[in-house]
Amino acid sequence: EETPLDDSLVTIFLKVRPQGDSRTNWLEASLEPAPGADVEMFCGPVGGNSADLPLDPTIASSQAELACGLSSASGDEPLKGFPTRDLVIVSKDGKQAFRNHFYIRYRYRPSQPLPFVL
Repeated sequence: EETPLDDSLVTIFLKVRPQGDSRTNWLEASLEPAPGADVEMFCGPVGGNSADLPLDPTIASSQAELACGLSSASGDEPLKGFPTRDLVIVSKDGKQAFRNHFYIRYRYRPSQPLPFVL
C-alpha cells in the first residue's frame, strides 16, 4: 500500500563560497528563480549586536560565520577600486553585499519543486 506524499513546505539552506584570486576582490551574484519559486540570498546581520542572535555564548563561532553581510558602504568599496581583505560579493540588483560567502534559502513543496539559477 502506498502512503501519500507529505506535501508540506520543505526548506533547504545552501552555503555558497565563490572562488576568487588575488586579482579579483569582488564579484556579482545573480539569483534567477523560476516564476513562483521561493528562493533568496541572505546572510546574518552585520555585527554581533542584533537582537535576533541567540544569547548562548557557546555558539558564537557559528553565529560569526552566519554574519557575512556587509554594509552598503563596504560593498561599494571594491567597485570604486579600493582594495579589500576579503572577497566581496554584490547582488546583481545592488541591494545586498556579502563577505567571502552567502547563503541561499529555497522553499518548495515536494510535489512542485521549481528550479533556480545562480
